[in-house]
Amino acid sequence: MTYRASSAAGNGGTASVSSLTLTLPSGSQAGDAAIIGLVFNWNGASLSSVSRTGWATDGPIDAGSGNRCYILTKVLDAADVTAGTVTLTFAAASRAVAAMSVFDTNANTAPFKTRTGGGTGTTTAPTVTTSQKNSDVVFLQSQVFAGAGQAPAVSFSGGITTDVNPRSNQASGANVGVTLGHIAAPTVGSYGGGTMTGASTATNYTSQAAALEIQKNLLVPKLVVQRWNGTGWD
Repeated sequence: MTYRASSAAGNGGTASVSSLTLTLPSGSQAGDAAIIGLVFNWNGASLSSVSRTGWATDGPIDAGSGNRCYILTKVLDAADVTAGTVTLTFAAASRAVAAMSVFDTNANTAPFKTRTGGGTGTTTAPTVTTSQKNSDVVFLQSQVFAGAGQAPAVSFSGGITTDVNPRSNQASGANVGVTLGHIAAPTVGSYGGGTMTGASTATNYTSQAAALEIQKNLLVPKLVVQRWNGTGWD
């Protein structure tokens, strides 16, 4: 399993938007596993369409009335790589940000396992018990908070690497942020947990935390038996 890279959309945005366009991270290839975290201060908005076909959508995951999060996953194909971007369109304009991370799974066609977490008002990263060694586990934290200024960036504990954390930066009103991170899981076991620095359960602040195991394609050893026929190998 190899982490490729991450990208973001809406980072530092100061206006409500009706869509966000993510650029595929550097080095993305057909067969890679891609995960998108999307969050907005929804006010009735929802994800209405995705420009590229084949994205599986998990959500909305709501926190109160002001935080709506989606997780999207796909095994990239050649057309995705050629297009180079994916656009997320909303049913109504909203303060929104999105992040994407991509992993080389050694051509696993079904790498995504069941999401854990997604609870509201939490500062704790979820714990995942992996089902295969040498997986990667992706962690997501989304936030909406009231007031001016830039949202606090979340960082994970327990050896989880923070890959990308775009934030809106409104002059007033709610701001939103989403953080993606990952950790390599060399053995089957539990990963994650701990307190996420920058996350809060304060009044007017809502958040969700979720995690997803991504499995690589296991190589199966092949035994080749040949027989010497007197002049050559059969």
